[in-house]
Amino acid sequence: MFKRILVAIDINQVDVNRALIERALVLSNGQADSIELIHVINELPMYVAAQIPQEIYQQSHKAAQDTLDSLIENTQSDLPLTATIVSGKPWYQIVRAAQKSSADLIVLAAHDPSIADVFLGSVANQVVRHAGCSVYLHREIAAVAT
Repeated sequence: MFKRILVAIDINQVDVNRALIERALVLSNGQADSIELIHVINELPMYVAAQIPQEIYQQSHKAAQDTLDSLIENTQSDLPLTATIVSGKPWYQIVRAAQKSSADLIVLAAHDPSIADVFLGSVANQVVRHAGCSVYLHREIAAVAT
């Protein structure tokens, strides 16, 4: 069905990440050439970034890489899984990575929109609007309090 799948990972959402990878495996129907995980480290404005020591960036990158490596190691699949970490605007970097890898599907999580999303647009919304391939949005359904 899908040959090249890009899965957008937020390293702070462990359970959602596992669900995204599982969904990508199901959608691949065992026929994908590759499944690539991507995590985007949001770029800070220059005036803020200049005040943060380089070691903090390196620690952040290493933590993200360790998380991605752990996700790959704990995923049982015969399909090749790879991981990439990039910096920038998340939606832009996800769409760009999909174009560069000729992905025919992007899998990412959707969340409940906040007021900021109304004015700026969520990452998922921007990816759906700008992607040149199919996009699968995974939404975790929160339990309704009774």
